[in-house]
Amino acid sequence: MKRTMRFLAMALLCVVTLAVTSSCGKEETTDTTDEPASTNDIFSGIYNPEKKLSAMIFEYGDEVVMAEYYVWENGKLVAVKQVDTVGMPLPCVEIDYDGDRMSQTRFVNGERVDKYIYEGDKLKYVDQYSGSVLQQRTEYSYTNARVSMAAINFQSSAKTEREFDHTTRIEFLYEWEGENIVSENLKEYYVYRETADDGTITTGSTTDTYLVLQQTFDNRHNPYAGCICLAYRNSGYLEVPCMAFCQNNIIKQFNGSDIHYSVEYTYDDDGWPLAATYTDNNGDIYTMRYEYR
Repeated sequence: MKRTMRFLAMALLCVVTLAVTSSCGKEETTDTTDEPASTNDIFSGIYNPEKKLSAMIFEYGDEVVMAEYYVWENGKLVAVKQVDTVGMPLPCVEIDYDGDRMSQTRFVNGERVDKYIYEGDKLKYVDQYSGSVLQQRTEYSYTNARVSMAAINFQSSAKTEREFDHTTRIEFLYEWEGENIVSENLKEYYVYRETADDGTITTGSTTDTYLVLQQTFDNRHNPYAGCICLAYRNSGYLEVPCMAFCQNNIIKQFNGSDIHYSVEYTYDDDGWPLAATYTDNNGDIYTMRYEYR
């Protein structure tokens, strides 16, 4: 279990370190010519919500701790910028397209590039590169036209000591109710190489499976539905795929009787969230405020 917690902690850190800053060169434009076609398929790589976010403001107590800005050109999300009020340096993300579909995400202040590969009308692979080196491939499987599994295959080889277990593959198994993912299980495959005191080398592999989380949802619009770049820029962070692949908004996330957090929303007259107030299992409260174009 410690292995998985380390993995989840590292993935959670990605939410911070892979977010974006105002140093990104893209500027907002209101030109709406050649907007992408509308689609209800959230796995198609076409992200064209009826209401488009312009900013997300994160507040803790009375303080604004972070602001995320969304840059649109011709109806397409082309960049995400983030201003961190506590001074942490954060890279900028820009999004490229092949026609109407997202084709890759570039991290402007670093070498990482995530490339999206489609099979038919659905996203099939995301290849993560560092420079020209492929670091990992995420593959999606579908059941009844919905994602049933996301499998992350890592490219590096096993370490030489047992405490440095090398995970070769992570599978996220999704269960659906209606239009939302209500349960996620994690299966972890890893290999190891041990050297005993007498010099004997032992290799092996094992598999662990965990019930990671369960969720309940409201019945209102999720402004992130279909934004696949969110699901992959932080691959492995559990909540993010739900933001991209579910039609509604999470109101409670839990594991058995252990509630991770609950959310209360305020909405506009059309059912789009204006604010979300989170209460976590420690009683801490923070708020996200949505702004639209």
